[in-house]
Amino acid sequence: MTWLMDLVRHSIREYEPFRLEQDNRLYMGSSFLDLRYNSSRWFMLKDSVRKEAVAFSENNDYRKYMRSGLQYLKNEIARVNGVSVSEVIIGNNVPDLLKNLFFCIIEDDDEAVLSLPVPSLYQDLIKIYGGRFTAVPSGSDLMPREELLLSACNYQTKVMILKNPLFLSGIQVPERDLVTLLSCMDKYRILLFVDETENILDYPDTGFLGTELFKNYGKMALIRSFHALYGISGLNVAYSILPAPLAREYNKIGNISLPSAYAVEQALYQRTEQTTITNIKRNISLEKAKMKYRLRQMGLQVIKNCTSNIVIHFVQADKVWECLAKEGIIVTNGKEHSIPGYLIISVGLPEENEQFLAALRKVLNYLGHR
Repeated sequence: MTWLMDLVRHSIREYEPFRLEQDNRLYMGSSFLDLRYNSSRWFMLKDSVRKEAVAFSENNDYRKYMRSGLQYLKNEIARVNGVSVSEVIIGNNVPDLLKNLFFCIIEDDDEAVLSLPVPSLYQDLIKIYGGRFTAVPSGSDLMPREELLLSACNYQTKVMILKNPLFLSGIQVPERDLVTLLSCMDKYRILLFVDETENILDYPDTGFLGTELFKNYGKMALIRSFHALYGISGLNVAYSILPAPLAREYNKIGNISLPSAYAVEQALYQRTEQTTITNIKRNISLEKAKMKYRLRQMGLQVIKNCTSNIVIHFVQADKVWECLAKEGIIVTNGKEHSIPGYLIISVGLPEENEQFLAALRKVLNYLGHR
């Protein structure tokens, strides 16, 4: 896989790595994309852990922290996923990690192939670094069309980017489609980015499909996050599993925007409190199941997905969205993200869900829905 190094921009290959031994204070940039869900309100940090985290962040030597805390977290990620530590990188949050990854790869006039619908973050970052992108439409079932994605590749293409589960809809990409794409990566000499950050309910913490495909093919970068335990923007640690040569280049610049000690404590908390986290996810899943049942009782079509989102098909989606907004309920209109006719909501606390259902029932009665 020597061609992987050809993906790295020349300026990064010549860049002097950031030295952890230098006396630098950590920089924690603020996120420019809010990735929080209503479902994050289910998660709570124990007071004892919060106190320890604050003390760790304020009083400990940062150089010691960077050597121990982050290394331990990398070791844990590698152990759980069965990969090498050299194939793991850590970012302050998802936008920060993607920003540095794209900076390592995208140069002027480079191209990226995206499967619609995609977050605007992808498109913005590609343009910031002087690149271009080709947005490939999905099929009527919202699934990626691998033959169109591959046909969009050319000699300037550096990366192909997918979200799995798919952006907003929450539908999982079939394994056969991912295998088809991965089997062509050597031919086109491009890297497949697979963003799995929304995959919080149906997949366990081990045995990810993406991890197994990475082990078998290796020409991909998996993007994941430690799901938002706390609604504090900028503290949601993200990580990537990717080929070691690219991880090495990333670390030359990625280490200058590391997560804070407090954020690392959050991530480690999820590793040490797996039973608690699993129970919370189960409760969210049960609440989601109750909502889906209630929505189907209203005669609505609910699309199957594996996130905390609920995707509903409406003939009058725009009108329903407008009426809900007047009731003080803001949901995501799929029209703004290339999937018209769908509204996307996020599972909140039981009382929030009841408020939404009551408002939706009122709106549907007003619109004459039967």
